Amino acid sequence: MTDLVSLLEASFTQHAARTALRVADVNLTYHELQGRVYHLTAFLVQHQVKTVAVLGYRSAEVEATLLACLYARTTYVPLNPRFPHERCNNMMANAQVDALIVCPECAQYAQDLSIPAHTLVFTDDTSDGLLRTQHSDWTIVSIGSFASTQAQCPPLPAYAEHKSIYIIYTSGTTGEAKGVLISYRAFTLYLLKVLRLYQFTADDVFSQMFEITFDLSLQDLLSAILSGGTLVPIPKKVLFAPISVIKRYGITVFHSVPSVVGYMDKIQVLAPNLLPSVRLSLFVGEPLWYEQVQLWGQTCPHSKIINTYGPTETTVIIATYLAFDPAKQELKELPEHGRVPLGNTLEHAAYSLRDEQQHVVPAGTQGEIYLSGDQMGDGYLGSPQKTAAAFVELEGTIWYRTGDLGLVEQHEGKPLLTFCGRCNDEVKVNGFRVSLLEVDECLQQLAGVRALALPVRDEFSLVHGIIGVLETTDLQLCATVQKQIVSKLPFYMVPQAIRACDNFPLNANGKLDRKALLQLIKDRGELTLG
Repeated sequence: MTDLVSLLEASFTQHAARTALRVADVNLTYHELQGRVYHLTAFLVQHQVKTVAVLGYRSAEVEATLLACLYARTTYVPLNPRFPHERCNNMMANAQVDALIVCPECAQYAQDLSIPAHTLVFTDDTSDGLLRTQHSDWTIVSIGSFASTQAQCPPLPAYAEHKSIYIIYTSGTTGEAKGVLISYRAFTLYLLKVLRLYQFTADDVFSQMFEITFDLSLQDLLSAILSGGTLVPIPKKVLFAPISVIKRYGITVFHSVPSVVGYMDKIQVLAPNLLPSVRLSLFVGEPLWYEQVQLWGQTCPHSKIINTYGPTETTVIIATYLAFDPAKQELKELPEHGRVPLGNTLEHAAYSLRDEQQHVVPAGTQGEIYLSGDQMGDGYLGSPQKTAAAFVELEGTIWYRTGDLGLVEQHEGKPLLTFCGRCNDEVKVNGFRVSLLEVDECLQQLAGVRALALPVRDEFSLVHGIIGVLETTDLQLCATVQKQIVSKLPFYMVPQAIRACDNFPLNANGKLDRKALLQLIKDRGELTLG
């Protein structure tokens, strides 16, 4: 089995003088990054850390920490400072972490956490003395001294391919979190597929849009480093409109949730041929619409646009679809509306559509998407019942039940998997089955802005109607769409009311959050019909 450390060592040696990271005003060469990784690896090995919590944003220290975890054969648990303290404490307790590493921006937040025995905190000069005074048991490392350290790689523990590379908790910022276990073997097999599929080169400059609590953050980091390219973490202040950063650094590989395109269109910063450097655009995390492909294709005239799909439980991404290739197509040849297919699975992976009795559904019928393959996760930490419910053995194969609805449709004579919503996004209204995603799509086509359908429930939690919400302040647009949609949908799918919301809420990973929008509309007293 390929050891990621050997691949990293080869890249560090081959590209020593090239730029590995551009973070704010800090540029690190591969040689400088390697020194930081060695220094952190020594800390983890010295303290015999088995599981480490990592608290931070997309900083040079955090990127180096993730690489050091690979070297030290340590499992990492990513924490997000946007989470409530209680959630982070529960995650650390559940994972039984024995160390915590904190980036400078999060030092203040960390003071209210239940701190493990070994805590390494990176600080700037202004907070260094304060933290040393208040927390004598912490290991405090000044950024200045850390940056100048030329460490040697310490002796490394033996490689264990079935050890977890990370534990990522999946239930959002509230509720009982589930710790997904992904092994070194599963992630390595997946990453090698990605490198073969996309053929990255040392000339590539990669965006880093995802927080470390999103598994794609590790894919972006390793894709850049193993190809000899440069990783550019996008600053928080321009995260949803990163045009200036893409232009400044000549980003060639752009990786994002589709909502970012919609937001940039809303604030009118997109323009034809604006970003000629981008050659590959990867979208993930929520449905990609052809309207977004059209917008982004005009903005990045040389970029392939790829829709990707995969739950955390099956290791990052498991299916892809080339939505647009400028070398072979023109944008005008693409559909103007509708969802982009999920496509087909990666090599050594498969999907199956099944009904509630776990039987394969007939051709042309929607079913729950089941996934299998060599990149499957190992279930949920300390939750055998939840693992057994989600990972089921059928006909001798272990399948992961995604909770997503899918349909196989013909596109240019080829069968392709299409996302049809969440199983729990399909609701019954007066006995009729209604896909909220289908209503979303119709609202969006009519309004020309982002839109979501929300179920209205009675005191018995039964759905007795639907309202639509448009991301707009234009009440006249809401009224116009209300009139038009009657002729577009069956009567039982037509929203009884359409509301306006200036900015749709997003979750910690930048995805549209239907539940949060539902609560927002409810708090405004507008979750009523008519």
